[in-house]
Amino acid sequence: MGEALRSVRASVTEAGAKHWATLVAGVAPDAPLEVGSRVVLRNLDPTHQGPHDSGRAILHRLGQTRVYVPMDMDWAQRVGHLREVQTLLGFPREERWEAIALVVSSKPSPDHELVVQLGPILVYDQLVLDEGARVPGLEEATRVLDKLQAHIAVPNAAPTPEFLLPLLFKILETHHWRAFRELYDQLATLSDKKVAFDQFSHAYEVASGAVTFDGYVEPKQVVDDAHEGTIVRTRLARIGEKGESLLRPIKWVKRGAGWRLAGGLL
Repeated sequence: MGEALRSVRASVTEAGAKHWATLVAGVAPDAPLEVGSRVVLRNLDPTHQGPHDSGRAILHRLGQTRVYVPMDMDWAQRVGHLREVQTLLGFPREERWEAIALVVSSKPSPDHELVVQLGPILVYDQLVLDEGARVPGLEEATRVLDKLQAHIAVPNAAPTPEFLLPLLFKILETHHWRAFRELYDQLATLSDKKVAFDQFSHAYEVASGAVTFDGYVEPKQVVDDAHEGTIVRTRLARIGEKGESLLRPIKWVKRGAGWRLAGGLL
């Protein structure tokens, strides 16, 4: 899957770059910084945040002008969609952006200050999130992923966590975020699932897929007598970043007739 996934990512990146060039060409580079004008914000750091009159905002500089990007509900929904696409395609989460923004407030003195509303967003070397939450190239990329991952299904019943390990490995091999989300316990937050998916995927890649079952942490009788909510841990062996041998405990929770992933480190 490694090469196939890289090809899928590259297609989305290429489609986004072409679309972005068209969008930026439509913004006048020397337009006055006044209400209603559009500006291009380059090298925008979405993690550089602070308080503002409008609430919490991303802080940026456009020359000597201070720029504030309010983190309102619209911003949260759009960025949430962006993060979901990044996870789906295996792109890193933290990054610098370029954005086209609409000036909604301008204060000329004593220090020039702008409040802007984000329009299209370019995540450098990744993708473009257009207005309306459209990601150029994503539709075709999703069709390719669907074909690659079509044979993977998460069962509702599984006799033991060990039974689900080949499925977990296949999910990581194909970077199947949607199946991982389904395999994970539904009581966990989406944020917890994304963090786990990132760590599991990275560890699996570091080990080149050579991850093996090394038994249970708890006595096997606990697994055999498990009831709703019982948590057990499987030990998985793999090679680490420096070639060292590692044993990692992965937690599973009994749900109905089967088991669901519940955390741990791979």
